Amino acid sequence: MKVGRHKILLVLTDVAVLSGAYAFAYWLRLGTAGFGRHLGVFSETLPFVLLVSLFFHMRYGLFNAVLRYASIDTAVAVVKAVGLAVLTSSITMFLLFRLEGVPRSVFLIYAMAAVLGIGGSRLLIRLLRTGLRPTPKENACRVLLYGAGDAAEQVIRSLMAASHLDYDPVGILDSDVSLRGRAILGQKVYGDIGALREVAHATGANELWVCVQDMAGESLRELYRAASEARLRVKMLPKLERGFVESDLAAIRDVNIADLLRRPPRELDRERQRGWVQGRRILITGAGGSIGSELARQVWRLGPSHLALCDASESNLFEIDRELRNGSKSAALRPYLINVRDTEAVRWMVEETKPDIVFHAAAYKHVPMVEMHPCEGVLNNVLGLQNVALAAKEAGTGYFVFISTDKAVRPSSVMGATKRLGEILVQALSREGSTRYMAVRFGNVLGSSGSVVPIFQDQIRKGGPVTVTHPEMTRYFMLISEAVELVIQAGAMGKGGEVFILDMGKPVKILEMASDLIRLMGKEPERDVKIKITGVRPGEKIHEELLISPDASKTVHPDIWLDQVDPAFSWSRLVASLQQLQCAAVERSTAGTLGLLRDILPGFKPMRDATTLAVGTDNTGESEAVRAVSARSAAFEAE
Repeated sequence: MKVGRHKILLVLTDVAVLSGAYAFAYWLRLGTAGFGRHLGVFSETLPFVLLVSLFFHMRYGLFNAVLRYASIDTAVAVVKAVGLAVLTSSITMFLLFRLEGVPRSVFLIYAMAAVLGIGGSRLLIRLLRTGLRPTPKENACRVLLYGAGDAAEQVIRSLMAASHLDYDPVGILDSDVSLRGRAILGQKVYGDIGALREVAHATGANELWVCVQDMAGESLRELYRAASEARLRVKMLPKLERGFVESDLAAIRDVNIADLLRRPPRELDRERQRGWVQGRRILITGAGGSIGSELARQVWRLGPSHLALCDASESNLFEIDRELRNGSKSAALRPYLINVRDTEAVRWMVEETKPDIVFHAAAYKHVPMVEMHPCEGVLNNVLGLQNVALAAKEAGTGYFVFISTDKAVRPSSVMGATKRLGEILVQALSREGSTRYMAVRFGNVLGSSGSVVPIFQDQIRKGGPVTVTHPEMTRYFMLISEAVELVIQAGAMGKGGEVFILDMGKPVKILEMASDLIRLMGKEPERDVKIKITGVRPGEKIHEELLISPDASKTVHPDIWLDQVDPAFSWSRLVASLQQLQCAAVERSTAGTLGLLRDILPGFKPMRDATTLAVGTDNTGESEAVRAVSARSAAFEAE
């Protein structure tokens, strides 16, 4: 009923406006006396002109438009409707009675008057609905907008139209100097971030809405900290695929840590990725972990002919298998509950799956835990990798992608040393046979199990303190989805023997991240939640690195680089060292294991108290070879 009344009012308004415009055209052309003499012709032709005009108004949706959103599109529709109506009316009347008694110029005057009248009536209704709306409620949220673009204009228009909502726009911030002092729909454009505190105080703003789509994390962090100091709550607009409308207000959300750390959108060669994976048999080890499970999701979407998921955790493997099946019973998906340290089980799995591509993500990754269990770290991260890599070689696998870490660069921890040895292993194997072995190295990923973000969040929920090991510590961060996309991209580019490095952007200061998380959770650092410096943990660096060689080279993808590091060993030479390492690790000789890692990796310097950190260290019953290595290591520790 409401819609019908709306249309009826518009039709009646247009009839009145068009009738007046037609009468005005006659009067202006003929004068008062002349109009009186032609009143009969005017009265006879007016109904026809009105019917034709109303038909075209309906044809161009002038009775369906929501006038509070009337814009340039509405004006264009008015011009088209009036123009076609005048053209149709004049031609029809000429054919019927040669326009006898009707001056030709009347139609031109009528067209201009009708456009002004119809357009003016729409504008007047819009002004009545927006410019003269009731004064906002006293408790309305006063909103500053960041970014003087189309999105800001659409938000302001929506908020002005939605008088029932408790939001009131009070100004705009933008970095463009040329826009300062100007206005968008009556809202003044102020300065950039530096003016935020002053503007917030002057306008009485409560919230800051970010209207810049895909704003880089570094810029957003700066804006967020300035807004926090000004006591403004920061919110993000949803992704706008179309113009902003009132319903989008429900999708406006608080900032999260992923927003603060994100980089600008990356351009990926999706077709190359799909062409590499589609129709092939894929094996993913560590498929239940953070990186492995995201690899499984993205690879599954690319359409492999068969996907094998390997993990030692029953619950993690169950969850990713269940998620990918999503109720279907696809024969192309097969989980394998196998530990990569089990040589025979791995060989059986690879022989059965016959993968074209292997992604090896299985690893122990927590630095302090591997520091306490160096032998287990070696058995899992090095010998587990060797098992899968050799089985892939025997099965004739085409591509083998090893997931490495920035901690492999000049390693200071056992975990980093095992990953660096893994890079050396796949480089050595790349010169043996036809399998293309490669490594992809990157830093920390958000959302992974045991990562710093959930640890900080748990500490904040408990009231603190938030523990940071060193005030200057920095780390590279990337979203899991971003990292995996680039891993697949690098794999598709690999020819064998490469160590690819993902561009992680600028390192993030952990202390600042802790402060940002406290604010994101509605508290104030040091006032509500304390930050405690606890000291660097065993094996940790203050700053991580991504490159071993200073001569890194670009690839065809701007976010993927090559570390030009020469393979340290031939495969035949490496095998002997790996056998000794396995012997020491199996016998749980911490000193022997660390000594061998140092021999293989001259840049690795194990902690002097590593043996005291290790759990269950017992050198009794060691073989003679292991005792010899232990003695060398003890001598090294005594230096």
